[in-house]
Amino acid sequence: AERAHGVELPGVRSIRPEVERPVAEAIECGLSMRYEDRPQSIQDFRHLLVQAPTLGAEVTLAELDDVLVQLKQFAFDRRACPSCGGVLEEPKPLKKQTCPVCRRGLIKLRELDDRVCPICRAGILRKIGNVAPLAFCPCCSVGELTKKRVSFLAAKQVFDCGSCKVKFESTPDGMTLLSLPVSGSCTVEVGANKSFEEWRDLSGRAGEAWKCDGCSAQFDGLKDGRRKQILPTEDARALYPEEWARIAVRLSPSAGNAFCEDCHAEFDVDGDQVSLISAREDPFEFAERYAGRLLTWDDLRWLGVGKESPRSGYVCYDCGTELDQDGEYLRLVRTENPKLIRHVDEPKTLEDWHRLARGLPEISEEVEFRSKIEEAVVKAYVKGEIGFDAAGLVLWNGQATRLDDRQTSNLVIKRTEITFGGMLRKWRSPFDAVLGASAQGHVLSLSLSGVREAVEFDVEPVELTAALKSGRRTVELGASELAERIEGERRKDEG
Repeated sequence: AERAHGVELPGVRSIRPEVERPVAEAIECGLSMRYEDRPQSIQDFRHLLVQAPTLGAEVTLAELDDVLVQLKQFAFDRRACPSCGGVLEEPKPLKKQTCPVCRRGLIKLRELDDRVCPICRAGILRKIGNVAPLAFCPCCSVGELTKKRVSFLAAKQVFDCGSCKVKFESTPDGMTLLSLPVSGSCTVEVGANKSFEEWRDLSGRAGEAWKCDGCSAQFDGLKDGRRKQILPTEDARALYPEEWARIAVRLSPSAGNAFCEDCHAEFDVDGDQVSLISAREDPFEFAERYAGRLLTWDDLRWLGVGKESPRSGYVCYDCGTELDQDGEYLRLVRTENPKLIRHVDEPKTLEDWHRLARGLPEISEEVEFRSKIEEAVVKAYVKGEIGFDAAGLVLWNGQATRLDDRQTSNLVIKRTEITFGGMLRKWRSPFDAVLGASAQGHVLSLSLSGVREAVEFDVEPVELTAALKSGRRTVELGASELAERIEGERRKDEG
């Protein structure tokens, strides 16, 4: 509400000077009052966040001077990480099938067989079709049906349940109930005739089943591929065949089909694809980063030594910065350094990576960057940040020719007054009498209070030397810079 009434948003860098300029500008743009002035997509906002810092007019003389001081002192160790200063290691990939968790043991496949009974762990599961005719009793659901012909020549068959003793007689498309079970109850009456599918639906059993030839445990196949335990009924559950296979060798259903012989980390292997399921120890933080991710065996060899890219290169184990060898350059793979992260996947020399990490221009940009310092000195003069004296009172001191009488003498402009001429003949005007200043070429034009015609001077350029931390810098100033400086001082007084 305050901003809607004209209150300006404070600059991010006025509150947090350490925030990089692109980040600060992106945040401020995203907080624009008008919707159309804000980034219109996350891609637009990301572009603002990671754009390279510019060296334009907004960069102050002090900022440029600090960078030049750093350039003079710049040096780097070729084994040092450009991001944090740690040691750059050149890891070699693990040997094939070496565990990436402990980097010692080998990953070994388990001998799992989903035909082994998970109940007795000795018998073999035999597949049984429960379609037409039915293999299991529709009354008690678990008893197996045995069939026999009524007579040698008769076409009809009789089905007996070995568990509840119920009897059925075959019909052309199903069965008829002949007797009730000796134990338990049945929801249909004697004489009921149903198709095989209707009787199976009544039993709740599936069309495909497995039975152990040792302990008689029974399982039904579900449509999603799982096997549902029917007998025994204690702790009955539905699991996938590979999960039952793990239980059959006394493992958790979630255990992998492979394991490390040394640290006992659990893996799931499917051809060339590998997933880490769990690890008891994690000395290199591999499990923390990659547990549950689908990887290849080649991925494992490089990720296991801390490299995300399957190419030779360097890794800093202190901060995680990774660089790939790319001919004579190093390509940045990953980093958490905010000054480097915008350059991910770019190839550069190691020296340039060190320069960028310290906020310095690259080798190819240094000449252009150094030329900016003179422009910055001129801008600092125009803004009133530097001048011809330490107190900042003297705006100008140099030779000029007054055009109305062609007199040449010394023009001195101070914050208090303007003087022109020698000891015997000197023209004076209070500085606050200046109503406006402009320049065209070398000519300075001053509009003064109480004077009808503007006073004009042909100003000779002067040199201004600024004592900076990076060294002394001398620039040439002319009438246009002087006019801008006078106008700036006037605006300060008016404000």
